[in-house]
Amino acid sequence: MPSAASLSAEEKFRQAIQTAVQKGTAGEGHPSAEVVRAAIASALPAGAAVEVGQSVTPTGQASDSLVGAAVVAPGRCAFVYLRDGVVSSALLPALADGKCFVGDQS
Repeated sequence: MPSAASLSAEEKFRQAIQTAVQKGTAGEGHPSAEVVRAAIASALPAGAAVEVGQSVTPTGQASDSLVGAAVVAPGRCAFVYLRDGVVSSALLPALADGKCFVGDQS
């Protein structure tokens, strides 16, 4: 495992976002998109754009999983994935428009 000093800025943001989401959603049975958005935002500079998927299906049921993301560098997104209380994360390329998600996310 690389030392903290050798990690890229993007990787440090990914880790910070994953930790913030783990802490921010601890004890939440099914966290809302707003809770996840706030947790991600807490790990980023003020005003950073955060995108989060829907926490409720069109039929009003809680979704099985929730995905959130933020651009952490030009062309790079840090994604977090929540399912059954487990948080995982990954760095992935941003889309051509510079965003992380296709379509509008609220």
